[in-house]
Order: sequence, then structure tokens, then C-alpha cells
Amino acid sequence: MSEYLVMKREMIRLLPAGLPLRRAALAEPLAVALHGINVAGGVEGKRVLVCGAGPIGLLVAAAALAKGAREVTATDLHEGPLERARALGVHHTLRVGEQTPEPESFDVALECSGAPASIDTAIRAVRRAGVIAQIGMMGAGPQPLELALLISKEIQLRGCFRFNDEVDDAIALLASDARFDRVITHERQADDAVEAFTIAKDAQASGKVLIRLWPRE
Repeated sequence: MSEYLVMKREMIRLLPAGLPLRRAALAEPLAVALHGINVAGGVEGKRVLVCGAGPIGLLVAAAALAKGAREVTATDLHEGPLERARALGVHHTLRVGEQTPEPESFDVALECSGAPASIDTAIRAVRRAGVIAQIGMMGAGPQPLELALLISKEIQLRGCFRFNDEVDDAIALLASDARFDRVITHERQADDAVEAFTIAKDAQASGKVLIRLWPRE
């Protein structure tokens, strides 16, 4: 959140004409979402489970739809994120603790929460020889997971970290698809940054929260 940055020239992108700066602010997290999809081997024509409908999960779900997934289902603990996922056009939503995915009913799971219980859900939900892309960051140290089931089903669990060169694809998607605006729920001025972070901590109420560094025009 600096007014000025020193960057390498090759890291700079010229935004397409007509792409609102507000939506363009999603380029970095959308690149993370696209990297997860690429690590999973793509989603075109596949049944996709997105575990966690926070800002990254919402972008993953929207990107999976844009990349031709046959069916996208999103899960979350809270109804607010699920409402936002439905607004993006996902086919099904499941409230954690009340509903569970059908076993072996997905080709790909894109896990965006980093919670061991959510990863276990993905292991049960993907088909045999399916793929799980672990996009959500887990805490350091040992984690309890149902690895015996992962092994017996020959599931591939693939780690994802940040992104590689997907930022150009992200910018192109943002320029052509206004649905990504629905991921943004709040915008605050830089002077109200503390309030913005407080809002962002409330998963029920907020999706992506933006901080504006310049006065509104």
C-alpha cells in the first residue's frame, strides 16, 4: 500500500483500455487462482469442487467457470460467502456442517481454505485418480489428514504457491468478464485502513476488501 514502488520493468503491465482500476486490483489474487487451476491440470469439461468461498475461493470459482468447467460446486462455513458464490454463477453450494459433497463425485478439487478438515472433505469428494490442488496455505508443523484414503484412491495432491506467469491471463480475463466485480464487497480510503482490515476479518460480511490510495474522482 505504497504510493511509489521501485520495480523491475518486466513486472509492469499496461492495463487494457476500459478495464476499471477497481477490477484490475484483482489481478494478483486472480493470478493465484489461475495458477491453482493450471497446477490441477485445467478444469475444462470437469466437475470441480471449490473448498472455501473467501476472496481467493470466489476468484477460483469464477475462474473455473470462465475456463470451461462443466460444473462448479463451492463450500463454506458461512452463508454470506455462499451467496457471493451463487452470484458468480456456481452451479451448487454446500454449507459446511450441514451438507457434504457426494463421495467421488468430482474430477478436481481446488482447496482454498487450508483447513485440514476441508482437505479431508476434498479427499473424500474427488473420484479415484482425481486431483486436488492445495491453494489455501496451511499452518506450519504437522497436520492431521486422511492420507490412507488419498493413497488408496490414488489421488494426486498438488501444492500451489502464489503464481508463475498467469498475471497476463488474469488481466485479460478481468478485461473481458465483469462478473469478477462481484467478488469485491467493500472499498475504503487509505485513512480507513484499520476499518478495512476489521471488515475483512468478518468472513460472513465481506468478500474482497479494497483500499483506495487516491481520493475518489
